[in-house]
Amino acid sequence: MPQVAERIDRLAASRLPATIDHGDLHDANVFSSEGHVRILDWGDSAVAHPFSSMLIALRTAADHVGRPARSREVTGLSEAYFRPWLEAGHARAAVDRALELALRIAPLARALAWGRVFPCFTGHPRPAGHAARVLAAFLDADPLAPAG
Repeated sequence: MPQVAERIDRLAASRLPATIDHGDLHDANVFSSEGHVRILDWGDSAVAHPFSSMLIALRTAADHVGRPARSREVTGLSEAYFRPWLEAGHARAAVDRALELALRIAPLARALAWGRVFPCFTGHPRPAGHAARVLAAFLDADPLAPAG
């Protein structure tokens, strides 16, 4: 808990305001038609740091291109996502630090969302095991590393 609290405090100090975190942002939840983009499946959403949405987006993009999530081919997605904050005057170093902290905290929000959305699974081994694996990722050295 002290490690979680410390990360949350450091992220809050980034001065990037909380907003909606989709919680499961990937290509199967984004649709485009006639120039309009629609994002669906808001079941994992929460009010959180805006960079928390990048955890699943970067992991999914890495899977699709067959490259590590920290490769240049994948991090271009982050560059596009960060543009509004950089244009608003947030320093690049602060944005990069906030991303690393948000990626570390995002698994916690995902596990809490599943408990909120699927309370009927409380105590059932399979969903509880999945949530435990997601929470264990909180301890990984790199939150974007492929699951082992």
